[in-house]
Amino acid sequence: MEKKSIHNIIIALTILLALSMSLMIYLSNFKSAAFDRGFYEQQFQENRIRERFDASVNLTYENERLLTYLEAGEGEIQSEFFNAREKTHLVEVRDLFKKFFTLLNIAFALSLISALLLVFFVRKLAMQLAEKDANEYYKNAVARMLTYTGTITNAMAIFFAFVALTFNTSFIRFHQIFFKTDTWMLDPATDNLIRMFPEQFFMAIFVKIVLASVVAATIMMVIGFVMKMGRPRILQK
Repeated sequence: MEKKSIHNIIIALTILLALSMSLMIYLSNFKSAAFDRGFYEQQFQENRIRERFDASVNLTYENERLLTYLEAGEGEIQSEFFNAREKTHLVEVRDLFKKFFTLLNIAFALSLISALLLVFFVRKLAMQLAEKDANEYYKNAVARMLTYTGTITNAMAIFFAFVALTFNTSFIRFHQIFFKTDTWMLDPATDNLIRMFPEQFFMAIFVKIVLASVVAATIMMVIGFVMKMGRPRILQK
């Protein structure tokens, strides 16, 4: 294969790797935030959630049972704390979590495959270059991957910023798209689930996920730009 053809394959693989890694960054941060017990306790305190329940209710215990169910539960959650409507909704939530985690695994596998193919073609091209140019190409390939991933991840954050500005509408639309039943339409007067997790909680966890992803992406971009500074561009696009 000609150098230019191999170079074009490398660019395509770099974009594919950047896309899959961007998805992996967001989903990994979602998983981390969703099961961050300390974050829940912080939100319970900041939103004065415990004041909404009788003093006999151990909210930490009930939340732990809920998170354990969402992580690896089967059937309906075994808890009298939630009513039948809430339990039906939680089955759907657990199933949605499983789909997200499957997508995370797919993104990881795609990233790994793309990275291995990228290494193969970069080495293949480097073998056709002089030693000095080959070393520079290796470094440029890594820098390009980092900057592409960071750029795509931060570009996605712009969309999420719009979601945050219209959070109430977006939150309703999300449920309409991803849930088959209307059991997500809970009543704060009767349903403990929405009393535990008001809209402020979901806004907070949404911001936490996006900010963590932006920080990771920005670090990758900075490293990529630093690596590219002052280096010659081997094989111009």
